[in-house]
Amino acid sequence: AHPVVVRGAGVVGSRAMLRGYGTVDTSETHSDFAPKAKQPPTPNDTALQEAIAEMKQDIKENPIVLFMKGQPKQPQCGFSGRVVQILAQHGVRYVAYDVLADPLIRQGVKVISDWPTLPQLYVNGEFVGGCDIVTEMNTNGELKKLLDPIKAVQQQQQAQKK
Repeated sequence: AHPVVVRGAGVVGSRAMLRGYGTVDTSETHSDFAPKAKQPPTPNDTALQEAIAEMKQDIKENPIVLFMKGQPKQPQCGFSGRVVQILAQHGVRYVAYDVLADPLIRQGVKVISDWPTLPQLYVNGEFVGGCDIVTEMNTNGELKKLLDPIKAVQQQQQAQKK
């Protein structure tokens, strides 16, 4: 019901980032001709640093940013789906990154937050937490206090567009 900007799906910002990571079966190929599997990005990887800079910019420019597995309309894990449901209950618009779409996004968000698990929610440029924390904050009313001012601004902006 509420528009969501989805990042990922092979794109961070305007740069396409389609990469293959993993292992390849080389049992029937001489090692000289076997495809070389790419290693996951390291913190010193220039592409990773660029992706981190773009994600940080999005976190700074957007009041609500969610890093999740899958997309809001089709979450790929129950924890991500739960956070999407909670945000939908509050009726706020947000930017969502699909961390499964690009290893740079998946690795980069963990570097930014220094938090190992997903999903990760940012509100007003600050890391809020993952599913357990967001669920607890929703239950005790803290999340409503955090999101209501953003919702009011979003509604005001929407009314001005009409």
